[in-house]
Amino acid sequence: MGASRLLLTIFGVLSLLILGDFVSTYLCLTVPSENYTTREANPVSAWMFNLMGMIPAFALQGTLKGIGMVILYRLAMRRPHTYKLVAWGMSGAVVVTLLVNLNNWRIVYVITQ
Repeated sequence: MGASRLLLTIFGVLSLLILGDFVSTYLCLTVPSENYTTREANPVSAWMFNLMGMIPAFALQGTLKGIGMVILYRLAMRRPHTYKLVAWGMSGAVVVTLLVNLNNWRIVYVITQ
């Protein structure tokens, strides 16, 4: 698999996981539950939710993350010595975002039972 294709695959998977994080976070914070109280664990996201609302904050966060991924992709393709660093860094982001998703969806499952 070529370098470009590998990075695009990593970024595609990360984008889907980010979308899953947005959906699961929305559900965690909006689904009513008599037995559980949920809150946003990320202080920056919590601040943004209070400042502008959840949906606009998700839109802004998604836009900024997308711009960041484009910048990293272009940097990795123009400077070969940064390719491995970007690939490993984004692979780490995939793992962390996957764990966040698993936690959020577990919470959604628990509060909806």
